[in-house]
Amino acid sequence: MHDLEVIVVGGGIAGAALAVRLSSLGAGVTVLERETRFRDRVRGELLYPWGVVEARLLGVADALAPVSRELRHWTTKIQPLHAWRSDLTRSATAAGPAITFVHAEAQESLIQAAAAAGAEVVRGAAVRGVEPGTRPAVSLGRAAGQRGARLEADLVVGADGRGSVTARTAGFQTHARAETLVLAGAMFTGAEAPDDTGHVFMRPDAGLLGLVVPLPGGRHRAYAGYHTATGRRNLSGPPALPAFREVMAGAGMPARWLDDAVLAGPLAEFSGAECWTEPAGDGVALIGDASAISDPSWGCGLALALRDARVLAEALAGSSDLAAALRRYAHEHAAYHDALRRQTTWLETVFRTPGPQADAVRRVALPKIAIDPSRAPDVQGAGPEGASDEGARRRFFGED
Repeated sequence: MHDLEVIVVGGGIAGAALAVRLSSLGAGVTVLERETRFRDRVRGELLYPWGVVEARLLGVADALAPVSRELRHWTTKIQPLHAWRSDLTRSATAAGPAITFVHAEAQESLIQAAAAAGAEVVRGAAVRGVEPGTRPAVSLGRAAGQRGARLEADLVVGADGRGSVTARTAGFQTHARAETLVLAGAMFTGAEAPDDTGHVFMRPDAGLLGLVVPLPGGRHRAYAGYHTATGRRNLSGPPALPAFREVMAGAGMPARWLDDAVLAGPLAEFSGAECWTEPAGDGVALIGDASAISDPSWGCGLALALRDARVLAEALAGSSDLAAALRRYAHEHAAYHDALRRQTTWLETVFRTPGPQADAVRRVALPKIAIDPSRAPDVQGAGPEGASDEGARRRFFGED
């Protein structure tokens, strides 16, 4: 890998983590990051135990430690079932607890780690386009101070998130499910929510979700979600805070948790629709949200992003044939994303979808889940490694 030149478009969590790992393996890495200062944009801040494993394998766990906190317990409340509490340190991965952090703070820590590992980091780099090929190239705009500049490398990796410029300009075709779920998120100070446990509340018959996670520094991140079959709402901006709280309370969260809480950042709504693309080809690879967006209701996006970075790095380290390495990455990427997508699709049907058809499914499934919550896919603890075959599907839906 000492002769491999890599340009990483995007210095967020996935891109910076990949840069750390590739630099440690001897590759020459340049990271192009649009932002000169990271800010809260309502991004994921929960890394499940199987994602913590990925952070360790990438060599970035130490960089995350100063800006994160451990989360050992998780409580799930699906109306009308009794809540159940999970010990994340006893998950299928045996990885220990989950961790939480403020996304922007984790981004800053990781991009500094990438620079310390030997990557060249360019902040304020406006990428206009990516040209695939034997020597793929990145075109930069004025914001990088290099108007008209064109950089070439052996490999370009798009880690530039939703609406990836890399994916769009390099000709990757995106596939998407129809939007049925919408989420909104905000960070709070002064919330009365527990400081030692993550909580998810769902009212399936109404299509409502509430999620509350403790963050470092006495802060909490809360998410409210609704199904589009119940009608569109506007949950963006401070004026939408009462409606946001109403959705959370409707999902089952105790209203007092947010009664005296103060917004500590933006309140923003975003689509919960899954989308994906072929993650590699012709000198260009995609990782994180640039390659696929998992249904954010289940909180797997960060763990998937780090897995993408680790699997790509291992593929590159394991072969001197770049095209073969990219094919290996694409094959493995498809396997774990498909496995997780099967599980989250089942979860959406039973826990997030209103209507008579889903009600009929729940009448069979929920009584059995009430007796044995392990029937539900364990996306927090096991992730893609959780059973997703026909037997697991039948067990979850109570058809066994």
